[in-house]
Amino acid sequence: MVFKNHVSDGFPGNLESRNNWDSAAHQRAQVFGKARQIYIPHHPVENWDFEEEIFFGETHFMNTYRRYFLSQAVRIADQRIADGVNVEIGSYLGFGSRIMLRNSTKDLLVVDSFEGLSTPNEFDGNYWKPGDLSVSDLQFRKNISEFSSRVKIHKGWIPKIFESIAIDKISFIYIDVDLYEPTKSALNWAVRYLDQKAFILCDDYGFKTCPGVKRACDEFVSENPEFVVLPLPVGSALIFRV
Repeated sequence: MVFKNHVSDGFPGNLESRNNWDSAAHQRAQVFGKARQIYIPHHPVENWDFEEEIFFGETHFMNTYRRYFLSQAVRIADQRIADGVNVEIGSYLGFGSRIMLRNSTKDLLVVDSFEGLSTPNEFDGNYWKPGDLSVSDLQFRKNISEFSSRVKIHKGWIPKIFESIAIDKISFIYIDVDLYEPTKSALNWAVRYLDQKAFILCDDYGFKTCPGVKRACDEFVSENPEFVVLPLPVGSALIFRV
């Protein structure tokens, strides 16, 4: 049995096909979940369970590896940097937020429109449309309710929302906004506040559904040569100073 890697093949291009793909992915999740001691590397993350990967209905099997890498990256950043805050740009249902809060002692600053995606531009292809992936701030707050005392939410559109954020230092930032303009704007905003040892983890790097993300990251590194981008096989990239 062969399972295609959606980093290279991309998601299906229409909703019906994607629903079918999701259904097949859920079946794979059940198969692999029962045998995760074989397919999923052993790790020390507290309460880590493959079944929790579909806690918010996220059925894509590769999310397990993406979430695992997020948990380890934010944990290492927490050990390397004593102060500052963690930042999440694009929170969706809050699973990434939960992982960051569970694996770091630092508070979390969240930026999201809570109205879905902004308008794609010419670098983003034709997969996404305005309003996709919309989740209300009330639903998000409910999903991370046990961590609410450690979370500060900034609701608004990028880049305008950045004007209202007061921050001293970023120790770790997770960017997951799917499109070129908000990704590039988030990188250009964050670089002013990054600790010298900070990590930037950018989701969807290399996904055919999100070509603008890769373009934004590559441009950022080209314009800021003290940084390098490390593409990851799970469909994201780690950006850091060298």
